[in-house]
Amino acid sequence: MNETKSPRGDLLARLLLIQNMAAFMPGRKSLLDAVCRGLEDFPGISGIVHTAEAIPETDNPSSLVLPIRHNVLALGAFVVELDDEEALKPYI
Repeated sequence: MNETKSPRGDLLARLLLIQNMAAFMPGRKSLLDAVCRGLEDFPGISGIVHTAEAIPETDNPSSLVLPIRHNVLALGAFVVELDDEEALKPYI
């Protein structure tokens, strides 16, 4: 039986920091870049990029597409390349 590991406290704190700093970023691009940098060190993530497409096509089965929305406004998506999906599960 596979047991999901408990999330690390420092990474949970980073998620809160990213969420709280969003209101103070000077522009959308700097915000999206900061989110990508903040998430790239999470376990199971081998890469992350932002795309302007709401639902981008990817031919990589280990990619996770996270649409970005504010109310009804689509702001693109994050495409997360996974190298260990199980390691990322505690944070999703």
